[in-house]
Amino acid sequence: VNANGVPLLGSEGSVIVASMAVDLAKSISTFNLMQQYYHYNTTAGNLVSQYIYPSNSLISDCWQAIYKSQRTGLLIQYADAMSNNVYQEYSRFFTALRYYYMTAMWGDVPYITNYEWYSSGQWQIERTDMRMILDEQARLLREGMESLFEDKRNESLKDINSFFFVSKDAARVLLAEIALTMGDCNMAREMLDMVIHNEFYTLSDANFSDPATIDNLKECDEVIFALDNTSSGVTRNNVTIQIPPFTPVQTFTEVMLLYAEACYQMGDRARGEEALLQLAQAKGITIDTDNMLQGITDARKQLLLYSVGNFAYMKRNNLLMQEYGVSEQYELLPIPQQEVNANPLMYQNPGY
Repeated sequence: VNANGVPLLGSEGSVIVASMAVDLAKSISTFNLMQQYYHYNTTAGNLVSQYIYPSNSLISDCWQAIYKSQRTGLLIQYADAMSNNVYQEYSRFFTALRYYYMTAMWGDVPYITNYEWYSSGQWQIERTDMRMILDEQARLLREGMESLFEDKRNESLKDINSFFFVSKDAARVLLAEIALTMGDCNMAREMLDMVIHNEFYTLSDANFSDPATIDNLKECDEVIFALDNTSSGVTRNNVTIQIPPFTPVQTFTEVMLLYAEACYQMGDRARGEEALLQLAQAKGITIDTDNMLQGITDARKQLLLYSVGNFAYMKRNNLLMQEYGVSEQYELLPIPQQEVNANPLMYQNPGY
């Protein structure tokens, strides 16, 4: 059993969870790859318009992998409900994580939360309003949080049980991101306050835009939740765009930047500036605290290239066009063209 008295995954369960993790890592790391196109867009010749389009295999690969991961996650929940019924809250964290990123990428998406849907034969499915999705996922996260670990550090890259049995802090960070997207800054700051004051994590000089930090992510004390990928890379107009070996999904660096963002939105400059100054000191960088939102933005671009939160941050603060030099249509990724062709109820995002 784990520290909460929940039985560890058996051999069959470990294989199924590992399959879910592989597809989740593929989808999130592909999303990071596309975020790198945005990051380098103005310096490397309009990468976004060149590579973000409905028939690009990157788009379909990301979509298919995340929905495949969701299907496997629902299988885990279904099988658990038919037996011991002890893994529900852990499984729901991953559903919330997937749908948070799905809605960040595509906005309204098909919302599948019941494994039996796959045997119904009803393959045509409408897109569900993203706010309804996030509202429900936030509620489920809050309800299930008590079942999760309170004291857990950088263990998600250790083994499959450590990956699956996520911590309360991982759920708090995810809930804070959802809350910021929904405009609930009070909830976001409440969750982040708990993560900060638990003192399980501390700031270091780790820079998540530096490949050396990513290569050694297993030893990084700032990591709350991360994914293991297959590394590859391509060169685009003299910049290297790569899927790193690991994707730091949640780090203490991002916690401090999310906290500063929540404080900024609430008009609490003092606490926001304090968080930014702590970050600047730890990282050895200069952060503009006079223009706080710009300071947060610049810090994110300097420190979080290989993480996956910058796209959603730019969107919710209306900075995507300003910072990345893209037109309004690129605030959402295109729906894969094959999904539009195959499903009469599916429609394409504007501009594609």
